[in-house]
Amino acid sequence: MSINWQNPYGKNSGTWHKGCLHVHCSPASPCASISMQALLNGYLERNYDFLSISDHLAVTVPDDASLSLIPGTEWNSRTGQVASHSVTRYDHIGIYGIDPAGIETYLPHKSIDKVMNCPDNGVLKIANHPNWLIEEHHRLETLLRFGRAFDGIEIYNYTLEFDDGLADATWKWDRLLSMGFPLLGFAGDDSHKQDDIGYAWIMVRSCNNTPKSIFKAIGEGNFYCSTGIAITELTRAGDLVSISLKEKANIRVIGSRGRVLATHTGHEFTWNFNSTATDYIRFHIQNISWQQAWSQPFFYESPV
Repeated sequence: MSINWQNPYGKNSGTWHKGCLHVHCSPASPCASISMQALLNGYLERNYDFLSISDHLAVTVPDDASLSLIPGTEWNSRTGQVASHSVTRYDHIGIYGIDPAGIETYLPHKSIDKVMNCPDNGVLKIANHPNWLIEEHHRLETLLRFGRAFDGIEIYNYTLEFDDGLADATWKWDRLLSMGFPLLGFAGDDSHKQDDIGYAWIMVRSCNNTPKSIFKAIGEGNFYCSTGIAITELTRAGDLVSISLKEKANIRVIGSRGRVLATHTGHEFTWNFNSTATDYIRFHIQNISWQQAWSQPFFYESPV
C-alpha cells in the first residue's frame, strides 16, 4: 500500500466507482446458496461497477466483462468448530490482489500466524467481520498482535445485522487508529444469498474502472464506505479538512479514541485541526433513513 495518511483523497482526479469486495457464491463457498451468475446479475442490476467474489479458500474469477472483477478469497483457519466442510468460524481474512496466483499462495496455510507472516505478494489483507459472534471473531488483542500486517478492517458488515454479533466495528477501528495502527476501513454485504445483495459497499475514486486502477486506488485509501449516502468530495488544505455530500445529513467528526469532536447537519462541513488536539479525524455521516457513510481517517501528521 502507498497511502498519504494525512490526506488519502489527495489524488482527486477520476470518478467514483461503486463496488463490493466481500461476497460469496455456491458451490465454491459451501455456506452460500446463490449461483455465481445470479450473484453477478444481482450486482449488475444495482449498478455496481466492480466486485470481488471472495469465496472461502478459493479464488473465483468468472469470465464476465460487465463488471470489473478483482480476484479475492476469504481465508479462514482450519481450527475450531467446523461450520461446513472447509469453512470454520475462526480468523476470517479477506485477501485481494490483481494476480490470482499471488492470492492462492495463502490458501494452504492453516493458521492465522502463517498467513499474517507471509510475504504480501502484492495483496491487501482485511480483518473481516471482527464483531461476528458474541465471543468476537477478531478480538482487539488479535488485531493488535498482528498490527500493520493487516491493511484494513471491515468496519461494517451488513449480514451481521441479522446474525450474532455487531455489524458496526468502528469502535475497534478507532482503538487501532489511536494506538498507532493506521488501517483502512471497509464495508460490505458479505452476501450469501439473493436477499443480501446491495446494502453496503465502497465508493472508489479512480481514473477508470479497470481492476488494476480500482485496486490501486483502494491501496491508496482513495475510497469511502456507504450504505446509501453519497459523498461528492473529501479534501484537505493545510489544517482544514472538508466534506461535501449529495444530500443533507448529519455529519460527525470522530477523533482519537473515538471521541465525537463536532456535529453538523447540512450538505458540507469543514474541520480545523487547530480546534481540538487529536491524532486523526474521520467523518461519519447518517441521514434520517439511517443510511450511513464513513470516510477514511485523516491524520494530523503521518503515523510512523
